[in-house]
Amino acid sequence: SGNDTLALMPPPAPRRKPKVLEEEDYVEAMEGIIQRDFYPDNARLERQLRWLEALETKNPTQIMAMRRQIETEQRKWGSTPLPTPSPMRQGGRGADLAA
Repeated sequence: SGNDTLALMPPPAPRRKPKVLEEEDYVEAMEGIIQRDFYPDNARLERQLRWLEALETKNPTQIMAMRRQIETEQRKWGSTPLPTPSPMRQGGRGADLAA
């Protein structure tokens, strides 16, 4: 009967008090979510731009510094700064460093 089903159900989880964010924190979080979900290639494109700008200087010290920085970012974050479960995500494998 219906009462037996209700008796087997666990009690509802206690409701957590909502966390109120400052406007600046909220906007920053929303920007990150929008970038992650709608513009997943932005981080890769920004790395590629920084790499090309470093190459343009023809300064070996600056080029190597940028290469180390980009490689560190790629190891830390992969191809995007905020991981997304989207099947469209493309993994960074060093191709971003190609001129």
